[in-house]
Amino acid sequence: MFTCGPKASGKSTFNRYLLNHLLSPAPQTESGYTNTDGVAFLDLDPGQPEFSPAGEIYLAHLRSPFFGPPFSHPTLEGSRNGTIIRAHHIGATSPKEDPDHYVLAAMDLMDHYRRLLESYPQCPLIINYPGWIFGLGLEVATWLIKSLGLSDVVYMSEKGPPEVVEPLGQAAGQAMVLLTTLPSQPTDYATRSSAQLRSMQMQSYFHLSHPNGLSNPIWSEMPLIRTKPVFVNYAGPRQGILGVMVLGSYHNPDLLRDLLDGAIVAVVAVENESAIAKLPNNAETAGDLPAEADGAEDEMIEDDRDEPNADPDSNMDDAASTTESQPASRPPSIPSLESRIIRTAKEDLPYLFVGAGSCTPPDPKASYSLGLAIVRAIHVSARKLELITPIPTSKIRETLERGHGIVLVRGQLDNPNWAISEEYHAARAAERRHHKLVAKAKKSKGAGYDLEKLEEMSQTLRERVRRAGNVPWMTVVEDSGRRHGGTAHREKTMWKLRKKAYPGSESETDW
Repeated sequence: MFTCGPKASGKSTFNRYLLNHLLSPAPQTESGYTNTDGVAFLDLDPGQPEFSPAGEIYLAHLRSPFFGPPFSHPTLEGSRNGTIIRAHHIGATSPKEDPDHYVLAAMDLMDHYRRLLESYPQCPLIINYPGWIFGLGLEVATWLIKSLGLSDVVYMSEKGPPEVVEPLGQAAGQAMVLLTTLPSQPTDYATRSSAQLRSMQMQSYFHLSHPNGLSNPIWSEMPLIRTKPVFVNYAGPRQGILGVMVLGSYHNPDLLRDLLDGAIVAVVAVENESAIAKLPNNAETAGDLPAEADGAEDEMIEDDRDEPNADPDSNMDDAASTTESQPASRPPSIPSLESRIIRTAKEDLPYLFVGAGSCTPPDPKASYSLGLAIVRAIHVSARKLELITPIPTSKIRETLERGHGIVLVRGQLDNPNWAISEEYHAARAAERRHHKLVAKAKKSKGAGYDLEKLEEMSQTLRERVRRAGNVPWMTVVEDSGRRHGGTAHREKTMWKLRKKAYPGSESETDW
């Protein structure tokens, strides 16, 4: 079933309801019923996906109902209720940035659904299409309706507009598919904008924790600055990545470090060399990329996330420059890419540019996304990238053991500004909690408290706040009115977002 419609018309809510209905038994008539084959969910909305961070489209195989908003389950990694069969990185929150790559990725995911049917023949499919339903988006939607072999098409609006409904009806007629129109369910008032919801989902994704004994991941309140990183060699004999792609127009290689530092990148696995456009595919280079020697992937990728808590004052350069074992040989797949890779003069970063005026993404038929990562630092002296990612290292090593290469893809996703200010807000919160404890101690005239230690802790927390506020790309502005204005000030700063979500409208206005 293919669900489409205008923005904010209730597509995600309808799909979630239908998904949970199919995965839930009906005890009144089907006592003891279990859905053994599950439900497949093809999410083609990279702006507001249900089970992944923004910028990705994917095929999921779900076995149990899901409840809560998308930021409560931003990934299915480590979940027993479902798995991601395959995902592709679009690199933006809208397919219009590269519609050709978007369509190729959607068709590849559909091929994997057909393979899934071989093992689960009774597994139905729900397809979620974004609110990109006008212009080129309408052309893509009608082409998909005619090409995917659907059973039903649902359009979430009974009021048109005719220039959208008529082409959808014609496409459904040619494909001999039933088109059903349902009333849209717009929200007049929303507490968060679409951009804010994307930030919340991205933050939730990077704060996932997988404690032992739990079937599903949970939220970790630890700021990312205190999270153990993963170190990846980007040059040298133990190079762990094939290169770095920057989607969009060509950039001067000297700017690559600035483009990567603090940015969100996709970790894309390359199955074979045909994934990189315009590369020779002769007998010597055809097939999967050669696997590394035993233990080589351990040297290329160093996971420092075993300890639950990291020292925020530790020198990451010390960890990046640890003594390494005997060098492994350079992966044989890299020389065939050398003609496409430009090494930056200062950092030796491998800039992989493919295409003419703009960079051509990896072919979805021979590549897939493992997830996202934040480039927290670039250690030039050690030729290492310091990454923060919820992707299990076992998954990355398994990819390398299959003989697949890894490319980091920098798309057009928003920079993680929330990650920069996390430590500052955590420090301020700790300071406020301590102030309440000090006030309680003074009220009891020190009974049961060590006032000297409390004062030492106050100084430590003040220093932590000072250091947390002195970071790049962030300026702390003290708001004295918030502290002295009380309720009157808070009332003046209250706001709400009013969404004009009637059919055909794409506007959002801050009031």
